[in-house]
Formats: sequence, structure tokens, C-alpha cells
Amino acid sequence: MAALLTARNIAANPTIAKSPPGQGTPPAIVQKLHDATVATMNASAVRAKLDEMGVDLVAPERRSAEYLRDFVRSEIGKWAGPIKASGVNSD
Repeated sequence: MAALLTARNIAANPTIAKSPPGQGTPPAIVQKLHDATVATMNASAVRAKLDEMGVDLVAPERRSAEYLRDFVRSEIGKWAGPIKASGVNSD
């Protein structure tokens, strides 16, 4: 199984950590990655392994690039104030 993106390896890779998903990526590439990801998530062997591990997959209606974009924007809006107020930074 390919390496999973975790908080630890994202933080260790500044390119990933500081690049919003899909920023500047051509829409055709985003769609191709999306389609491959969904196909993998729907593969019976993958689903069986994830079920065995107790992993709940993202609901189909939450799998689009547009949904992720909107979700990330809403989360940034929700958490920007509390994070700034806490004094936490990425350094």
C-alpha cells in the first residue's frame, strides 16, 4: 500500500504543508486524480482492508474536488480567528 499522508510526513514536507490542495493544478489533472482515488476507494479489496482497520470512508457526496474546496474554505473561516488568538504558528 502506498505511503499515507499523515500529519507527521506532511509537516516534514514543507511543499505539501504549505500548498493548498489543487492550487494551480489543471482541472483535468484534478479530475483524473479524483477518479483514480474514488475507484481505489470503491475497490472491494481496498474496502475490505479499510473495514478491517475500522476506517470509515468519506461519503460519496463529499468526494468531489468542489466539496473539498468549499469545506477547506469554511474550515479556514471557522478556525482562523481562534488560531490567531492562540498565538500558534507554523514555525
